[in-house]
Amino acid sequence: MAASGLGLRQHQATVEAVSDALPGSRLLVLQTPSLSQAAPGQFVMVRCGSGLDPYLRQAVPIHRLLADSIGLLVRPDNPDLRWLMQRRPGDHVDLVGPCGNGFALPHPTDALAVIVQGGGWTAAAALLDRANCSVQLLVSAATERQLPPRELIAADVEYLGFAGAEQDPRWEGAVAEALSWANRVALAGPAMGGELPALYPTAISHFRESPAGLRRGRAEAWLWGDIRCGLGCCDTCLVETSRGQRRICTDGPVFDLADLAYA
Repeated sequence: MAASGLGLRQHQATVEAVSDALPGSRLLVLQTPSLSQAAPGQFVMVRCGSGLDPYLRQAVPIHRLLADSIGLLVRPDNPDLRWLMQRRPGDHVDLVGPCGNGFALPHPTDALAVIVQGGGWTAAAALLDRANCSVQLLVSAATERQLPPRELIAADVEYLGFAGAEQDPRWEGAVAEALSWANRVALAGPAMGGELPALYPTAISHFRESPAGLRRGRAEAWLWGDIRCGLGCCDTCLVETSRGQRRICTDGPVFDLADLAYA
């Protein structure tokens, strides 16, 4: 896991562009050079209003890490983010971040497998922005339209998309193969309120049955939950790990997969 090293602080960002990147989602590109060097997998706390209502900020994963901007991917089914979805180019957004721990950047000689299920794409895209090595991207989504378009992904990334049932044998086979050859693995499943997405126990079982076992540093996993304060003060985002209870907002959202193998 990696923190950005930037330190948690307040930022005033300007909306550069707004687009409907995926069906049912809106991408806001925010110009904020001081946040563009955050670690993939980290998040920001957004003030979703101009007054005192709502009082609490909202936790939003960093979706893209660009030259002097970040991208936030927002879905309309979250009423707490309606204000953010209505922003237009030129508007200002108040952010606190970067928060939490992100993915450790791979070494240029690494072979990285990025395995994404459903809403995990929200956090995984930023890792592709920063990875400078051989990368294979596997994505599973409920429908073809929910898969990230090929044009959003760098040409040198090997991209395999799977639409339909998550237990599709082709998806399971591709995941097992990727876990076998990659020396670095990044997993990003859908937000499950602190529960492990189905993808993670599958990967844990695979590594436990392999000759090398489940060793630290081989695989990392993004885990999202009910983040309220973002500062580790309220304990609403506690998750069980092999090292006891940990906070998603400060110890995560990215955990070593070995720490999630607590059962």
